[in-house]
Amino acid sequence: MGCGTMGVVANLMTKEAKAVEIITHWVPHEVYGVPGEPDNNGKVFFSGLGAKYMGYPKHENAPPYPGKYSKFWKTLPAYRYYIPDYMYNRDEVRPSNPIKGTFQLEQCIACHSVMTPGIVRDYKKSAHSRAEPSPTGCDTCHGNNH
Repeated sequence: MGCGTMGVVANLMTKEAKAVEIITHWVPHEVYGVPGEPDNNGKVFFSGLGAKYMGYPKHENAPPYPGKYSKFWKTLPAYRYYIPDYMYNRDEVRPSNPIKGTFQLEQCIACHSVMTPGIVRDYKKSAHSRAEPSPTGCDTCHGNNH
């Protein structure tokens, strides 16, 4: 590194970094005309994430899908696959599931050890599998009803 380059780097290192506050909760208010607050307040709004929730809460008065702003909403394919009930999915892109029934954690692990061994390996290494008084199982997040 030349002397000129070192001087530039030293100058950059002495400058004070200024954090920029990113405000995302105004979007639902401005675009949809609905209330919006910071995501970590524990409430769920139309277009925001809540501290404990993901997606729009299920209830009788859920908005019709797709809405007029649906072209602006893009979800990660993994979310659409793992939590399809909370994401808008057209019938032709909704993953089909030939497995039906209600299962216990041991049954989930037995099946997924064969079908998706990487997920089981990661689960067994995680704190979820060692939680006390009982492990946090698949059904906690994904439900036990296929």
